Amino acid sequence: MWLVDAGGLALVIAWLMVALSFIILRKKRPEMRRPFRVRGGTSVGWIALLMSIGVVILYLPGMPSALVWPYEWIIIIAWAALGFVFYKWAMSKYGATNANTLMDQEVDRILQTEDELAIPTDEQAEKEVYNQ
Repeated sequence: MWLVDAGGLALVIAWLMVALSFIILRKKRPEMRRPFRVRGGTSVGWIALLMSIGVVILYLPGMPSALVWPYEWIIIIAWAALGFVFYKWAMSKYGATNANTLMDQEVDRILQTEDELAIPTDEQAEKEVYNQ
């Protein structure tokens, strides 16, 4: 049961990271093609971020869904430490500059695949929605 409870917190943190990434990408890369359009723009991301912070608070000590000390918190700390070790290993092996280059190559590969699959752009998708 400890692993399931700790995993629940990990899922909420992952959800928080997705919402944060959504907001950051909408600000830094507004021109990026997106096969799915979200009405409301970044406000949806902000709502998701606030909701995920609220759920994370429920896992803190003294709250109804608090993790059991020390067992479940040890699992969380071990996962975080393992993630930090993998991050440091990847940065030492590839470096930050190379990581950005690899990320750009992956984004280009995904966009090329979308072109091959004929996934519509935001403008095309919006026209299709309003023409129905």
